[in-house]
Amino acid sequence: MTVDGSAPPNLHLLPSTPLQFLAYALTATILWITCWGIYHAYLHPLSHIPGPKLWAAYRVPYVYYNVTGQLPFKVTALHAKYGPVVRIAPDQVAFTDAEAWNDIQGLQPGRIQNQKDVFAYSPHQPGWEEGIIMADDAVHARLRRMYGVAFTPKALEEQAGMLKKYADLLITQLKLKVKESGVVDLSAWCMCGYLGRGRSAG
Repeated sequence: MTVDGSAPPNLHLLPSTPLQFLAYALTATILWITCWGIYHAYLHPLSHIPGPKLWAAYRVPYVYYNVTGQLPFKVTALHAKYGPVVRIAPDQVAFTDAEAWNDIQGLQPGRIQNQKDVFAYSPHQPGWEEGIIMADDAVHARLRRMYGVAFTPKALEEQAGMLKKYADLLITQLKLKVKESGVVDLSAWCMCGYLGRGRSAG
């Protein structure tokens, strides 16, 4: 209270009813969301990368097209419009240039391996067998040396005929299944087959 008994001027700014509090909270939320979008669209370190500003500001478009199964087609359309490098989320960039893979994921001399994205790869659970994808740097390097001999240019050239044979067989079988029922459960066909067990999956 002031000397004359009136409330200090700044107290009139505080919400005095639930409705006022709700209005204040809603205004603050809208202001925060707007500032978030402006920052990511125009001030973020990735803001110079081409792409739709709405996608750069918020992840909502990415999530929507991903959930509805349209994301690959939409990203392809964005590449056709903006070029080989497109920003598709506040913290995500898509590339079509094959060289980008080596620049980002390749093992460069003196560079530490990129850590796994926690949103794409959940933390390793106790008791699980450690595979090459989820392994830490030391185990990953050991497994990479073991598997690497199977993926040299010479090894892949030797397997080319077999790969083409089973790729053609897969397409032939899928076409037959489509003619029979019109719908094919691709999860039933996702098997390593010859490569994984040394025999055909059928």
